[in-house]
Amino acid sequence: MSGRHWQGLSLLDVLRPELGMRASCAVLTSYSVDLVALVASLLALGGLDDDRGSGSKVDLAQAVEQLRGRFRVIAQSGRVQAPAKSPKILALMDQFLREVQSDEQVGSWHPKLALVRYEPVAVDAALVSPANNWRFWISSRNLTRDMSWDAGLLLTGKAEGSGKVLPGIRSAAEILLERAQLELPYPALLRELETLRWLAPDGMDVEDFELMLPESGGRGLPEPPRDIHDVMVVSPFLDPQTVEALGAWGTEGTRRRLLSIGEQLQMVATRKPRALDGFEILGALDAPETGAELCGAQEAEASQEIIEDTSEQELEGQGLHAKLILVRHGAGQTLWLGSANATARGWKGPNYEAVARLRVPLSVFQGLETLMDMGRPFKVESGMAPVEEPETRRELERARNQVANRWQVIHRVEAGGSKLATTVPPHPDHAAIDLSVGLLGHPLMKWERSQLELSIGSFPVSELTELVRIRLAYGEDQMEWLQRAPLDPPPSVERDRQAIARHLDARIFLLWIRSLLEQGEVFEGGGDWWNEAPDRAKGRGGRQRAVGWAPTLEDVLRTWTRSPETLIDADNKIRHYLKIMNEMDPSHRSVEERETLAEFWKVWQILAAEFIPARESAS
Repeated sequence: MSGRHWQGLSLLDVLRPELGMRASCAVLTSYSVDLVALVASLLALGGLDDDRGSGSKVDLAQAVEQLRGRFRVIAQSGRVQAPAKSPKILALMDQFLREVQSDEQVGSWHPKLALVRYEPVAVDAALVSPANNWRFWISSRNLTRDMSWDAGLLLTGKAEGSGKVLPGIRSAAEILLERAQLELPYPALLRELETLRWLAPDGMDVEDFELMLPESGGRGLPEPPRDIHDVMVVSPFLDPQTVEALGAWGTEGTRRRLLSIGEQLQMVATRKPRALDGFEILGALDAPETGAELCGAQEAEASQEIIEDTSEQELEGQGLHAKLILVRHGAGQTLWLGSANATARGWKGPNYEAVARLRVPLSVFQGLETLMDMGRPFKVESGMAPVEEPETRRELERARNQVANRWQVIHRVEAGGSKLATTVPPHPDHAAIDLSVGLLGHPLMKWERSQLELSIGSFPVSELTELVRIRLAYGEDQMEWLQRAPLDPPPSVERDRQAIARHLDARIFLLWIRSLLEQGEVFEGGGDWWNEAPDRAKGRGGRQRAVGWAPTLEDVLRTWTRSPETLIDADNKIRHYLKIMNEMDPSHRSVEERETLAEFWKVWQILAAEFIPARESAS
């Protein structure tokens, strides 16, 4: 969130490692997830993203190699979205995703957190401290491309320093790591967390943090401070009882302001008009974007529009998604910040929520006043009608929740092809709503209600994925999302390398190896990561175009003297990827590419035998 008195900091800035550091463990939580935003987070954690929050094919390949088994996003089941035209390389994102099956008719998985550990890649006192450090991000931001107003808090943790112990961090981390199922030693990570001291932004003091679970006892709105002068509540979603309770904070002389979505204020005004009486000022902003969930006659974005330039968007036109309660009182300013809306589900349960309580400087109060001023004045009027949701939307949302919670589907790969198998039918109750499914990036087929198994076709190893695209159709309206169906057998490193090898052409692969040896950036990374077209060198002229693709003898000698482990890493990639490329259908490679790869492999075998005699391997 940014404003006149607020520091702007994007989630990608939060995730990106400092110079000389790398992310060694990362868990993000979100209610909803957009796969394109997940890729952006993956690239940022690898320090490989560009100024658009995107990257090249080589950047994505390097990020997958670097963060495999170390990064997970935990999201609400039924709330994972993909672009309408999905590049096949997105199939690899299944390994970075885990879902929580929570019945949304009752409560949701709703926290928005990022817990990341960084470790040094080289000890150089002039560049970086040799110690590990952590970052903890508490916010209202979903992992999507929505540009609505959000609020977040970044804390940095180190074993030594002037910070303080953060209440609740150890228990929250244990829950997140357990659900993330990372390939890392959890007990050691938790012991390290217990030694950390956390620094908040200047002038702020974190007094409490809690990851609230459905079973957490004593949940409810916080106790209001004494001697309250001002109350400001920012919440896109409301319920009359919670709004009325917040409107009673303070005394007759207390100034209270509420900023929400216009439809939500109208809903409260029609259900319980007096609930808004405690607020002197009511402001309305637009609802946050929800993604292309109801397709109907509209087409979602094309693949070439997968990354949108939002730098010139008018901030005043953004929707509202921040969740805040800020109170100015006799002893200072207290802020509650996190994922909980001003609703009973958020504060009392049974939603999963994350909330921090902070003591903040007056500048934060002044910054929030700036946001409050952006809201359109809302006035309660007699005879105001509630905003009714279309019946098809209600039925499709109910069906989505049923399918997401009944989904116990396994993706089995057998000699005859792939099939989706379950012992519990995932279909919605509504008989007129049809269910169609298909692997991400492939056509859908209808799943009849009587079927417990559905054959979905044969796929190359590179296109096998746990991500299943689901479509519900009700008349002319449709709703789509992704659901995870665990692979049997599970996805392997070989699957990832097959997919990456098919995503890169020979020129870009060799430039990637050269950049690894030179420990520099690839000038061309094969084009944008989502572009599935091969990145052929321009013009004609036969073999002369191959000059400069492959590493030179000088590159190898410099790497051997400066960083032998980098040479081993390059050797591993060459042996794995060249084998796959040589086994691919010849139609995937031009004659020039095949000849260049063959010549490079002959030369590399000689160099590797000389400089890597043990042929050390790190898969």
